[in-house]
Amino acid sequence: EHVRYESTGPALCTVVFLLVYFFGMASSIWWVILSLTWFLAAGMKWGNEAIAGYAHLENLRGFVLAPLLIYLAIGSMFLLAGFVSLFRIRSVIKQQGGPTKTHKLEKLMIRLGLFTVLYTVPAASVVACLFYEQHNRPRWEATHNCPCLRDQQPDQARRPDYAVFMLKYFM
Repeated sequence: EHVRYESTGPALCTVVFLLVYFFGMASSIWWVILSLTWFLAAGMKWGNEAIAGYAHLENLRGFVLAPLLIYLAIGSMFLLAGFVSLFRIRSVIKQQGGPTKTHKLEKLMIRLGLFTVLYTVPAASVVACLFYEQHNRPRWEATHNCPCLRDQQPDQARRPDYAVFMLKYFM
């Protein structure tokens, strides 16, 4: 009598679950970071400067760049393995039944290739922009904090390139 189209329940329940899961995990991570900094300040007698020294540069590398690179590399490996498998299947089908039977498989391969390009190019662009930011941030902070360095460096070297940040957020 009743036909179910969704195995996970109504779509709104799934959306609510994803939102609760994401924000629950984010709040848990922030709680751990808050308790760690409190421990460092109260238990280990670290000052604000010592804690702030670990705030930006190393964490960008460890919590943003490394996971993005790992995800991009693993995803690319699986996509490459999938394409190799599809090409093998395509060649077997061509040998057995002729070129007309491979039309649907070739259509799927084109769609997967398009999706791969539409995901990989923006993801790689974001990683490149983050590397640019990571590489140049100490120089930007030094010239911002020390007026004597502003005269020694050209204007382009002492300031971030606005276009790179816009590209990162667009991608």
